[in-house]
Amino acid sequence: ASDTSMPALTASATINVTVNNINDAPYVSGALAPVVVDEDAASSTISLAGLFDDVDIATAGDSLDLAVVATTGTLFSSASVTGGNLVLDYAANQNGSGTVTIRATDSGTPVMSVDYALGVTVNPVNDQPVVTGPAPALVTDEDMGGSVSFAGLFDDVDIATNADSLSYAITGSSHPALSGASIAGTTLSVTVLPNMTGTGTVDITATDTGTPELSVTATFNVTVNSVNDAPTVVGSIAPILVDEDASATSVSLLGLFDDIDIATVGDTLSLSVSDVSAPG
Repeated sequence: ASDTSMPALTASATINVTVNNINDAPYVSGALAPVVVDEDAASSTISLAGLFDDVDIATAGDSLDLAVVATTGTLFSSASVTGGNLVLDYAANQNGSGTVTIRATDSGTPVMSVDYALGVTVNPVNDQPVVTGPAPALVTDEDMGGSVSFAGLFDDVDIATNADSLSYAITGSSHPALSGASIAGTTLSVTVLPNMTGTGTVDITATDTGTPELSVTATFNVTVNSVNDAPTVVGSIAPILVDEDASATSVSLLGLFDDIDIATVGDTLSLSVSDVSAPG
């Protein structure tokens, strides 16, 4: 301060000035490219450097703590921030779109934060159908068709996740007794040749509706049990005429009887006299 006298005289005083710190909120200062991976991909590691900032870092020595606070969808088995990197672990057989929300929280008072939502797309990858266990055996008798259910034998994880479906077809048959095989729904049916028996197989292939189509094949054991067929008379013998007190007569029975099982299962016939009629 100076007075108006001559000579002018002055005096000075010191005033202390304090500017109190007011915490500034962190803010998003960068951007991350959307994440696009295929189903069942390995983990993704994404640097978060430069994504967030806070003016108080330079002026007040604040620091930022980064964390994943939310995910959407069923794409992830885990999502976390480690060492300044976002680490995404993907759930098996899952696909679609979702987001991961990352939060930056400062160390000021009061604590303040900001969020960033990162878009993630997991492209579907078609999974192959599988056979869940042994195929059921089909057992029937000679001259009779048969059937067996194979419900639950085939599965595909994409049925639940991508609404895939399976179609079934007979792709192989090796059996001496079968005349045909067909599928209705999840039931295998066979028709048999007359008087034929034995064991063999039928192959069924399940194909999915994914892109590209994938398939798997199961082999069914088929048994046609033998049923004994009665012998039949297939020939005739001319009436025998001899004189009284004639010597013994030998008559060939070759070709008189037959049995279909002789050819198909190796049966044999034994012959015997079962009745004799003579004049009283």
